[in-house]
Amino acid sequence: MRVIEEKILKSFLVIINFTIVIKLIVDCFKIEELNFVFLILLFAMGILIYLFFSKVLNSIRKKIIFFIIVFILLGIIIYITSGIFVLKEIEVISLNLKNINNAALKAKNINFEEFIHIFSIGIPLLIAVLISITQKFIYTPLFFSIGVFVIFWYQIFYKNVIPNIPYFLAAVIITLGTGEYIKKCREYRGREVKIDINITYMITLILILALLIPGLVLILPQEYKGKTVDNFTTFFRNEFARKKEKEKNPSLEALKGSFSMKQSGYSDSSTILGGSIALNRREVFKVISDKPFYLRGKAMDYYTGRSWIKSEDKVMRKVEISEASNMPMHKLMQPTKDESFQTEEKILTIIPGKNFKTTSYFTPNNSNNIINDSKDLFVDLIPIFMSDVEIKEPYKVSYISYGDFDNYLEGIQNSMYKKTPLNENYIMPQREFGVDDYSYRENLMSSIDTSKGMEYVNKESSFLNNFMLHYMNYLQLDAPINDEVYKIVDDILIGEAQAKEKTVEELTTHEKALAIRSYLMKNYKYVTNVGDNDEYNDFVSNFILLDKKGYCTYFASATVMMCRIAGVPARYVEGFKMSDDKGEDGSYKVTNADAHAWAEILINPYRNQWAIVDSAPTPTEHEEAQEEIELENTATESNPNNESNNKINKNKPGFNEEESEIGEDDKFNRYIGIYVTTGALAVMIAIFAGLYEINKMRIVNNKSMIPLYNYYLKRLKTQGIVKSKSSGDLEFVDSIRDRDLQNRLRDIVNLVYDEFYGEILSSTFEKKEYFMYIENYIKEREKWYKYIINKYFVFNLWRD
Repeated sequence: MRVIEEKILKSFLVIINFTIVIKLIVDCFKIEELNFVFLILLFAMGILIYLFFSKVLNSIRKKIIFFIIVFILLGIIIYITSGIFVLKEIEVISLNLKNINNAALKAKNINFEEFIHIFSIGIPLLIAVLISITQKFIYTPLFFSIGVFVIFWYQIFYKNVIPNIPYFLAAVIITLGTGEYIKKCREYRGREVKIDINITYMITLILILALLIPGLVLILPQEYKGKTVDNFTTFFRNEFARKKEKEKNPSLEALKGSFSMKQSGYSDSSTILGGSIALNRREVFKVISDKPFYLRGKAMDYYTGRSWIKSEDKVMRKVEISEASNMPMHKLMQPTKDESFQTEEKILTIIPGKNFKTTSYFTPNNSNNIINDSKDLFVDLIPIFMSDVEIKEPYKVSYISYGDFDNYLEGIQNSMYKKTPLNENYIMPQREFGVDDYSYRENLMSSIDTSKGMEYVNKESSFLNNFMLHYMNYLQLDAPINDEVYKIVDDILIGEAQAKEKTVEELTTHEKALAIRSYLMKNYKYVTNVGDNDEYNDFVSNFILLDKKGYCTYFASATVMMCRIAGVPARYVEGFKMSDDKGEDGSYKVTNADAHAWAEILINPYRNQWAIVDSAPTPTEHEEAQEEIELENTATESNPNNESNNKINKNKPGFNEEESEIGEDDKFNRYIGIYVTTGALAVMIAIFAGLYEINKMRIVNNKSMIPLYNYYLKRLKTQGIVKSKSSGDLEFVDSIRDRDLQNRLRDIVNLVYDEFYGEILSSTFEKKEYFMYIENYIKEREKWYKYIINKYFVFNLWRD
């Protein structure tokens, strides 16, 4: 490698790493109207500065003379202008930095103009310095980009750093690969060894790896847990020692592997609420039951303003829970006869999926036991049932059914099923802004009416003491919730009281929660793609007062905190909401798209009985609702009676014929739009055609027969020839009427079987001929435009 080529490659590494850093800055500060041409000019200016110093000022003497001249000229300019130019520039940069800082703290977008002065000075100088240092220390660009990423990660931008990690990984691969290549070339050159390596080939290979590896990282399943050295050494440990170690604290093992919605593509609510989500429809488990349920996997009571956590991580063995344990759940686990209900113990079965790892058992409301082969069953105060090992085998869940009242417990909107159990009608006072948890507790005790006699006072005192012992944490409100949220809750309760012709103090727990649910559903929008808005230091305040849109995590958090303000004990729950997707085997299929968060309110403290308050749909329900709306809109648009509404009525007052004519400027703009659209369409067609050829070569040149077989199945679907899930491959082949197609497909299936079961790969099979055969077969039976769409577009969107 020549010295000039080495310097170019080193400069290339600086540009690559600096580009990744600029992208990170743009994403973190949410820069709008980015001027790419201006940035390219700054990059070029940095390279020119380096060339000027390294080629023109190629000696220390020349550099000293240059800097002396520059400082003299700068002094003259400052003297002539009285320093106005310099002071003005400093003032502008200071103002820009202040605006940038304010926008970053509030997570607001900022215009590129705020960065022009900073970039104009910083980018060229930094690039020139980095290129200069890189000539001596080749990994300087890598250390620079790592430093920037680490700094941004530990600031308030860590959410924006995560999407940029694949690009950073690509820059690392390029830098390390190119750096090692340069070092080896230099080593061989020193030994006077002839180097016959094509530099273009090497750089191309490095770039391909840089694109391929980060791409693979993005598509790998995120819910898999990595293997540690402990996994491999465990086998060799002494069995007695291993059991002893496990006995130390098995409850920690249960908590460590407990369910988190992060496993289904959401953010970890115990760390940070909200943000972007990445959902898929991978199956997590199947349920055998008589109807769909909300399946609880995790419940939390303490709200920090940014996340949900448990105020007490008390986990104990199920066998230790009894009436003597003084835990509220024992009344549910050992149900007593109730005059209002006919209780019945029921069972549902859950069959875990292979790829879903958790120690949490998923249970419906009022669950009281898990029936499986596990010796150790752990439970917390909710109760959430857990194991100290990953749950891989099917298990049965025992739960208490109250007949039709279950429908109310599964959703307070089902008011027709509401009954009043014994001792249910308790009412807690509304919380005012500024009243902390301790003061609220004191107000509860002092609110007992002593004029009603000692028997009443003792009864109320006993109830409140028991309530505060077990349920006061479900009224926690020490997070920095904005006072406007309190006002909104007050308005909701006043409106509900007026509608019910009551006072606010007379509203029941059910009425308060239902009014809050209705308010959120009517005034807030369900979306899965949300931005970050940190104007308030509180997640719920941001959602209610600013964003006014979000998904289940947003709605559930708001529901819980608004209920607490209203005096309704509530908790935040995560799990899965079963859909009506029932398979042929009679089981319900539950996927990551059914992951959900909701609120639960306490309706009966005497029985530890909770009802679900769900203010948002699941992603699956939302998609189904959107599809129904689209179908309705399509039906409306196809109605010929609507055509008259789209025509311009020239007889209506105010219509001007001249205004209806298109002016010259409008015509020009229209033509520009047509040209741009046509050009974009041509580029898109060329891209899809190129992708088709690439995928064709991938199938034809692949050693495996499976891609070709999958392609046949995909293409035959366009002709209505579909292989059902219940039929075998050869059975499907025999069902095809066209003999020639049947014989060719049988050849492919036989080779697939040889490959799959016998690990035999055919090296003589003419895949290209079979590939062209299916294309010609489809082409003869489809209209030309339909054939082109299926061939170039549908094919490119498919991956086997």
